[in-house]
Amino acid sequence: MSLTNNAARLAICFAERDDIVVPRLFPRWSSKRLLCMEWIQGIKVSDKEELKKAGLSPRQVALLFQGIAAEMMCSHGFVHGDMHPGNVFVRALPPSSNILTPWRRDPRPQLVLIDHGLYFNLPSDMRLLYCMMWCAFVLNDAATATTAAVQLAGETTGRVLPAMLKPRDWDTMTPEERLKARKKVGFGGMQDIRNAMKSCPQDLADCLRAMTIVRHTCSRLGTNIADRLRVNAVEALKGLKVKTQSNKRVEYVGVMKSRMKRWRLWLHIAAMKLAAWIVLIAGGVHQEEEEEGKQKLVEEGEGKQKSQEDDATASTKNGSNKTFHIQVMPA
Repeated sequence: MSLTNNAARLAICFAERDDIVVPRLFPRWSSKRLLCMEWIQGIKVSDKEELKKAGLSPRQVALLFQGIAAEMMCSHGFVHGDMHPGNVFVRALPPSSNILTPWRRDPRPQLVLIDHGLYFNLPSDMRLLYCMMWCAFVLNDAATATTAAVQLAGETTGRVLPAMLKPRDWDTMTPEERLKARKKVGFGGMQDIRNAMKSCPQDLADCLRAMTIVRHTCSRLGTNIADRLRVNAVEALKGLKVKTQSNKRVEYVGVMKSRMKRWRLWLHIAAMKLAAWIVLIAGGVHQEEEEEGKQKLVEEGEGKQKSQEDDATASTKNGSNKTFHIQVMPA
């Protein structure tokens, strides 16, 4: 698909939202290899200081970015393949008039996506299974998550994919605990990750790599594990309601087959959204400052922690000094 078609399709996907924009196209001066678009002035999505100067909350920008990327995966199955900070900009919109929006007195962020040369398509059946896996995380049902993952990615990758994707606080674990967790899921190093990704469908592998970039950027802007689970779960639930081209009924797996479980899932996600809304009203600013403090501590301790992990890994089988960070996988 050409650059022009990719940009036009993405604009259609998000036509009903005003918090994301695809610059207007000029087909007369565009071709399969050249895309001519309008100029939009914005702030690089990873530039926290400039975002603050514009009156924008870096964490709110990250939540928006994470939600848009999750919507691409879960609802549209059409994923921008190169969402690094150089291709994502932010500009400020006037405050919201909605009285239920906690940050209504502050400017609202709007994302601007450019560089539409690389996109990945996720087939409907894979998209639905990906959604069910995230829903299983919310229900804390490992068996359903594994069933969905195996159907999604194949036997080899599917057995370990839930452990890779499920949000968890690895920073609070000791090097020994991390090694134990890695052994439990059957991974010993980065080479094992590469082998697993080779065995899963290429469409899925490409999409997961794209989401990894988004997750990394958002975590740098201040989102936490609870945010990641909530945002992906919200979009996953929406994605299950999106009709496929053939209008076939969704074939649920595991406990998702139960209508009662699906109601419980809906209530759980609604409670997560309500809790996040209350936190924003009660102390969103303080929470953001706290997250920034935690991020600084994590960054300062990364070097020391990596050294400890290398030492711990070196004492395991055959003295191998490889380390494996499951958290490098996407959201």
